[in-house]
Amino acid sequence: MKRLLFSGLLIFFLLPGCTPLQVKREVVDNTFYSSANPKLQIKVSPEFEYLGELEDVGDRESVGGTRMLTNWSKWYIFVDPEGSKAARVISIKLERTETRYTSDLFGWAKTFYGKGTCQLGGKGFQFLSRRIYPAMSYATVRYITEKGYVLPRCAITKRFARVYGAKNNILVDITCLEDLSELPYSCSDWSPGSVLQQDQIEYLEQFNSNCDNSFAVLKYESGKEIYTTADNYKRETKKFKVSDPSDQKAKKYIIIQSRQPIFKGGKIIFYAAEGDTLDIILEKTCLSGTGICWKVKSRRTGKIGYVVETMIRKNHQVIEE
Repeated sequence: MKRLLFSGLLIFFLLPGCTPLQVKREVVDNTFYSSANPKLQIKVSPEFEYLGELEDVGDRESVGGTRMLTNWSKWYIFVDPEGSKAARVISIKLERTETRYTSDLFGWAKTFYGKGTCQLGGKGFQFLSRRIYPAMSYATVRYITEKGYVLPRCAITKRFARVYGAKNNILVDITCLEDLSELPYSCSDWSPGSVLQQDQIEYLEQFNSNCDNSFAVLKYESGKEIYTTADNYKRETKKFKVSDPSDQKAKKYIIIQSRQPIFKGGKIIFYAAEGDTLDIILEKTCLSGTGICWKVKSRRTGKIGYVVETMIRKNHQVIEE
């Protein structure tokens, strides 16, 4: 009887997919929790709305191209909406493969803006930033659109990835996505092989800052929980060409003459004080469909939002260099 019981337990633990402990994964208050394989917590900025989770099973070609491997993927998706548009997206993907992942997770990428390694939550991650067109995978596009949001056709992404597991067969992939289609350039103008203007370079720098500050990974120090953003960038390779400074577009900024509300998605998100300087980083059609709105960044606080051009010109000083 004891031998039969032992044999039954042995079979249970050896069956594929069976584990003695149940792995719990969930999102609570914009924080993703994974209890094991790997043990991980990722806090997403409250600007983002959690949409839910998505599962998918797909095949990919092995590195040597000799066989097809099955991947089991699960995404946890967050959006920063502007009306019905998902202007920014954060996705946390956990993926398991049949065999193992290679050491260079982005070795396939030949065109990119930046690539290298960094630290997240005290662990080494690889990162890659690049333009994508169209944006994201079919499964995630369908999921987000079914939730009522429109995704940009042209976007920039930055991915942070790390392999976990004794067999190196579990991948954590954190992706930031931000709209490029609203800027006064075609999607082809954002190709890493193109010559980028100064305002495009500044936008890339702002995107990197936005991405790094949109989520944080939990780190334990002396028993305390500390959320850390990406830092300690190492071996970063950048691939883009910069135009001659004499060809750059004029730079505009605003000197605030009286207290001015700054908006996002039709809501006031902060106020610019008298004497503040706001850099104009983007010009676009307002959400109403009429008039010009400016995306601005406060030099004093670093905060970003939108203002209406006509109101700004009427009440404040606009400088064009």
